[in-house]
Order: sequence, then structure tokens, then C-alpha cells
Amino acid sequence: MPAKWDGGAGLMRGDERTWGLSEWVQELRFTFMPLYAANRMEMARGFCDFYTQMRPYLHAQTERMWGLPGIWIPETVTPWGHAEDWILDPQPSETFRWHIKPWDPATAPYGKFHHYNVFIGFLFTAGLEVCHHYLTYARYAGDQPFLRERAYPMVRDVSAFVISLLRIGDDGRYHLDPANALEMWWMVRDPSDTIDALRAILPQFIQLSRDYAEDPELRQKACDVLAALPDPPHAWCREDGSIDLDHDVYAPPAAKGAFPKFGSAENPQLYRVFPFGLSGIGSADHALARRTFDRRLCGLGNGWSMDAIWAARLGLGEQACTLLAEHARKFNRFRYGGWDSNDSDVFPDDLAVAPCLDAGGLSACALQEILLQSHNGIIRIAPAVSAEWSGVFRLRAEGGFMITADVHRGAPRLAQVHSLLGGPCTIANPWTGRCVVQRRDDVLLRTDDRLLSFPTSPGDTYLLQNADHPLSRYQPQALCDEPNATPGLPGRDR
Repeated sequence: MPAKWDGGAGLMRGDERTWGLSEWVQELRFTFMPLYAANRMEMARGFCDFYTQMRPYLHAQTERMWGLPGIWIPETVTPWGHAEDWILDPQPSETFRWHIKPWDPATAPYGKFHHYNVFIGFLFTAGLEVCHHYLTYARYAGDQPFLRERAYPMVRDVSAFVISLLRIGDDGRYHLDPANALEMWWMVRDPSDTIDALRAILPQFIQLSRDYAEDPELRQKACDVLAALPDPPHAWCREDGSIDLDHDVYAPPAAKGAFPKFGSAENPQLYRVFPFGLSGIGSADHALARRTFDRRLCGLGNGWSMDAIWAARLGLGEQACTLLAEHARKFNRFRYGGWDSNDSDVFPDDLAVAPCLDAGGLSACALQEILLQSHNGIIRIAPAVSAEWSGVFRLRAEGGFMITADVHRGAPRLAQVHSLLGGPCTIANPWTGRCVVQRRDDVLLRTDDRLLSFPTSPGDTYLLQNADHPLSRYQPQALCDEPNATPGLPGRDR
């Protein structure tokens, strides 16, 4: 059972939490995201196991709440998979808080309930992001039985559910209407986070379906949907809810609905950068994604703000490192090292009643993305390191490669690849000039190509060196690690 994101086991006052029993996908993920690169695969799998164990309940709940095939994974679930704040009774005896809104199944395009939570009721990205974590774990671990027996059934069933929500419009495209753009924009048309999630997940479902020779009808439907998804809309949504078409940036939704103003503090249009990896370093739309990041409505205002991760994925090293430090300054506030949340201000200095796990996990993941990226089949060493940073790191990459690098003033001086699983390794050339790839005394590559690809064997180690500054000129220095003699949080111990 994963630790509850608001407090975990480190509660400050009895069993008092800010957000009750349920887990949020977009909060729980931060506990697990750093575990892949940290090479703690036995712990990283806990996210997937949490949702796998509730599959039977989720299946039954999907039929009961929606009457649709597949699996609906709500944004918030109890430990056994139950979705709170949905009411099936058309005439409930109790009254509800303002965020529980009525719904008419007789006239609605989907849904069998009569009341729903306006923040998360129509947020359909959650299940697709859960699938993303299943697939990410499989790529890092190289666990083929897990991919076949655990990941594929979940990806298939979630894809089937979300596909069943889509409708063909007069333009011949598949549209999602209504739906939420995260918790930010409610009841909109074609929320960018969900549509981009489909662009990321459906190709992987299609490929696995072919590999396993299963579910041909759903595979064909997924192919049809993927080929006819609407183009990403370009517009800027102002704080007052108005839409400015003069800015060439990705829009959060294609069109607003009954709730013109935003309801949270998120940037759904940047989910294509992270977690789904459609845009970033080397992508054809990098300039557009960069403008979208620069014009994001919600900045670094919450523990869950992923600004540093997005900056790292876009290769903005100075910004990423600055945002990482600013995030820690704002939220790493408990004297013992715990992370705060601005959702609660019970204790002196506005500290939360329950230290939150999400901000700490996000910070760790952002640091890893600054040092190493390996999504989309390409390993990038020090892709977003500030020119003021120097140091040595060792992290796990997708494909089962342990990457060690010495970075000096933002640039790698030397790198090493240790292959845990074998198989081909593709790395972006860490230098602008020629790179030499060596296995013991054998030179495998000597090239100035931008991408380096070479075969590996399990247990073997491969050295990457700059041909202009080879290992023979390398002057290693011992790392001097001294115990900290100052307060744990300098400047904050009052």
C-alpha cells in the first residue's frame, strides 16, 4: 500500500490529514517517479501493484458508473478503488457541498450517475497516466512477464474506456466533449492533457496488441482514433478565462464549456512535455513548446508545480536549476527536512498540519531529469545542467543502463554505461565533437554523429570519452565530503 501523499506515516497531530482517505494520481505519482532513475525498481513497482490489485473493483465500478467497456481509473480512489463524490441516486436524501454538481444521464452523452465532483468527475487523463507508469516501469526494468501479464491488460482496458468516450464530429475527427483539462478547466472540449495522453499511449497499445496477437478489433479502433484525433489547438487562456488567439502557444482545451474560469493551478497544455514526452529536446515543435512553457498561466505556486521538470525536458538548464532551487526554498520548510504544502497553514510560520510527500518526490524527479533523460529511446547525459553546476552522478536509464557521469560546469567530462540487461544502447552525443565508445580495450565507435548506437552485453561496462579530451588527460579529484555543521535548513532555523 503506498504511503498517503499528504502526511504518509509522518503525521504531526493524530490522524489529521488535509485530503482524507483517497489517493490522487497526480499526487501519488510524485512518490514513485524518482524511484526509476534511483534504481529502486522493487519500490517503483508499488505504484502499478496498487492499481493492479483493484482491477476487479474498477471493472465493476466502470460498468456501474458509466455503462462503458474497459476500466475507468478516477483521479481519486480509496485504497480498494472506490470513487468518492459520485451519486447514482437521482433523488438523494442528503445535501452536498458546492463542488458536487447535478448530471442528467437521460440527456448526457455518457454517465449513469446523477451528481459528480466538478474538480475530477470528468478528468480522464488519470487512467492514461497510470498506463504511462506501467509502461515506464516495464522499460526501466526490462520485465517482459510484467509487460505481458500486468501492463498490457491495464493499458488495453483503459484505452477501451477512453476511446468509448470519443465521438466523431462534423469535421471527421474524434472529439472528447465534455471533459476536464486536469482540475484546471472544467467541462471543456478536447482537453489537451487527455488528447495528448491518447497520442502517447495508443501507439504503445497498438504495438503491444500486434506483438501479442490479441484484441484486433480494439487495435483497429485505436488506429482509427489515433489517425483522426483533432490537431492540438493554439491559443492562450487568460486568468479571467478569456481566450487570446494572437499567441502561438498550445492551448489547454479546444473550447471552454459552462465553467469559464479555472478551478486549480495546473498547466494541462504542458503534459505533452511531461509526463507524456511528445515535445522536448530535439522535437519538431520545440520552439512552440518553449513558448507554451514561457506563457504558462500557473507558475511555481504549489508543491506539485512541475516547472523545473518541464524546463529540464525542454533543455533549459539555467531555468531548470533555478526553478529546482526555488521550489525547494518554498516547500522544503520543516526543520527535519520534510516538505510543506500551501494547502494547509495550521502551524506557526504557516506550516501544514501534514507534511506532504508530493513536493519532495517532484524535487527529486526534477533533479534526475536535469542530470539524465532516457525517454523515447534516447539517453541524454546532463541535458539541462546549469553552467554553475559540477559533480558526479549515477542513475538508471530506461533499457536497464546505469549511467555514471562526471559533469564540470554544466558539461560532461566523462561518462560510463553499465548494461544490466544487454541490448542496444542509444545515447545523444554528450559533446559537440567526436565521441569514442570503448569496451575495455576495444573501441566500438569513434564518431561525431549526434546519436550513438552500439550493442551491449549484460554485465559489461562501456566508457564514453571526448576525443578532444580523452581519458589520458583526465585528472580525477577525490570528493571531499564533510559533515554538515550548520542548521539543516540554512536561514530557516528561527
